[in-house]
Amino acid sequence: MPTDYDAGKIALDALLSWADNHAIGADRNEATTRLHLIDGLLKDVLRWNKASIRCEEPAGSGRIDYACGAPATLFILEAKREGVYFELPAGTRTGIHTIESLVSGTAGRALCDAMQQFAGYAARNGVGPAAVCNGRQLVLFLASRTDGIAPLQGRALVFAGLDDMRNDFRLLWDNASKFGIEERRIYQTLQSVPASAPRPLSATLSQYPGTKRRNDPQSGLDILGELFLEDVTRLEELRKDFHGIAMRVVALYRNTRRLVSKFSRPDIRCFEVKAM
Repeated sequence: MPTDYDAGKIALDALLSWADNHAIGADRNEATTRLHLIDGLLKDVLRWNKASIRCEEPAGSGRIDYACGAPATLFILEAKREGVYFELPAGTRTGIHTIESLVSGTAGRALCDAMQQFAGYAARNGVGPAAVCNGRQLVLFLASRTDGIAPLQGRALVFAGLDDMRNDFRLLWDNASKFGIEERRIYQTLQSVPASAPRPLSATLSQYPGTKRRNDPQSGLDILGELFLEDVTRLEELRKDFHGIAMRVVALYRNTRRLVSKFSRPDIRCFEVKAM
């Protein structure tokens, strides 16, 4: 039994053959394009099962043609009528290109408008991977980003035709198949600038590393702290010393009381008076 990857490749061969035998150019409208080409591309080639695909998903004042993924949407696709070709710059081949170069000028308006249709839906639903397809040409990009780059200022993965998809099927599979989207491969493919580690806090401090002179109270507290910590290690010894001193103080106190009591007697006072 073939793997999903092999089954997708076989399905793409069949779709190529069908498209060549039923080429009718611009006469095929959007609904027919979806049925004949894009449905086959999503379900059979890229292996998105029917239960995970929702068509005509509400998106503000409009609708998203395909929302793929269940229960959460992972991938969205806008279908355009076959014959509405994206006017790619001369010499553009399958691969990664800046979106600005693809949508610039009047020739890029159709692709720009299609990409902008995703903006609100993608932002509200947190969906990044998106595509615009007319059945033969496919443009993949990130419609929602968290790296500070506006979607139309990022990059796109372009397949200029079905033959290009077949010739570089691995690239198509990794970035648009159900399994590739679930593994977020497209984020790696279209990452403009690798995320770098944040600057350390020390980089914002002048004269770092350095020392700061302590004032007198701080120095005094340091000394007291050191003495306290030194005495902590001698607690048992100090406890014994304290106990001995306390016992001697108590004995001295008792002797003093007896002496005071003795010399306070009346007969002692009388003797002292007579002696004078």
